Amino acid sequence: MNAPQINTLVIDSRTWNEFIGYDREIDAPSIGRVAGAVWACWNTLLANDREEFLDRVLYLTGNRRNVTILLYCRAGARSQNASRFLAANGFLNVLDFGGTVTTPWTLSPLVTGEPV
Repeated sequence: MNAPQINTLVIDSRTWNEFIGYDREIDAPSIGRVAGAVWACWNTLLANDREEFLDRVLYLTGNRRNVTILLYCRAGARSQNASRFLAANGFLNVLDFGGTVTTPWTLSPLVTGEPV
């Protein structure tokens, strides 16, 4: 049986610790993540890390580049770079939602802890 195909994917492009609710950079709990978001870290600009990010996103989308992808991070730079990278790699519907500290998150509650 094939997994159901998704049409929209919300990606948190922060580090794993930020995703689960702890921000090492400020040594404090992070603001949390958007409920229902999945994790794909855009942490550096090394070619190896970019390929890992691309592989993760392709896995999450079922190798489909027409899925609508909404990206966010902490302040907006990582999601901006990641969304440009995905668009340059053939993804057709990529939206940069900016950062959790710079964007009013009224669309979804923010949650912390390990995802289920």
